[in-house]
Amino acid sequence: MDIVYNVNQSGLSFHSDEYISPNKWLQLYIPINENFFYAYAQVRWCKNLPSNSPNNTHFRVGVSFCSSDDAFSARMVEQVCHIEEYKKRVAKFEGRILNSDQAATEWITQYADSFPSFTH
Repeated sequence: MDIVYNVNQSGLSFHSDEYISPNKWLQLYIPINENFFYAYAQVRWCKNLPSNSPNNTHFRVGVSFCSSDDAFSARMVEQVCHIEEYKKRVAKFEGRILNSDQAATEWITQYADSFPSFTH
């Protein structure tokens, strides 16, 4: 798994270099800072993505979670990822070094309203 997209109530989608058959069960593992998120999910679809190279194949894979608790946890992981990316952007473009709490406070103030809501 490379890049995670579209975390929602039922699951998420991600980029893969390999085709993964629908209905296959996966254990997802997403490292985040010193912690990690893991959950079981079932593949619902796998679509071939266009590539500029004939030897390269890429896929977008959609999975659904086994439980609403896993879906909610994945949503929290998504927010943490956005905050960590914000922290990196601020350091690169503004030269400010933020700790995780400072970055979270700024990100929430600036972007939480545009982050799609999720009901557990």
